[in-house]
Amino acid sequence: MPFDVTRAKAQHKRLLAELPVNVVIGSVTYTGTKTSVRLDRLFLDEGRLQQYEFSLQMSQYDFRKTTQPQIDALVIIDSVTYRILGTQKDTADISLTLHLGGQFA
Repeated sequence: MPFDVTRAKAQHKRLLAELPVNVVIGSVTYTGTKTSVRLDRLFLDEGRLQQYEFSLQMSQYDFRKTTQPQIDALVIIDSVTYRILGTQKDTADISLTLHLGGQFA
C-alpha cells in the first residue's frame, strides 16, 4: 500500500492539536508537541547528546515563508529557554523535529 501523504498530514495535525505547546522562535510563536527520542536514534555528536532534554515536533508548513530554525538557535517554551541541538525533517515534508537542550548547552 503506498504512503498516503494526506492521511499522514491529518494525523500530524491532530497530534499537534491534542498536545500543544507554544514555542517562541525569534519573535514568532508556533505550536509544537513535546516528544522524546531514544538516544540511539539521535544524530547528534557526543557533546550535544549529553545535553539532550527532549524533542519538539512541529509542522514544516509553518516555515514555508521563513527560514527553518537552525542549530544553536534559542527557543522559548513555557517561559524556559532551550537551545536547538539538532533538527530532523521527515521525507514527506510534514514534520520538523527540533532536538532541544538547555540554554547553555
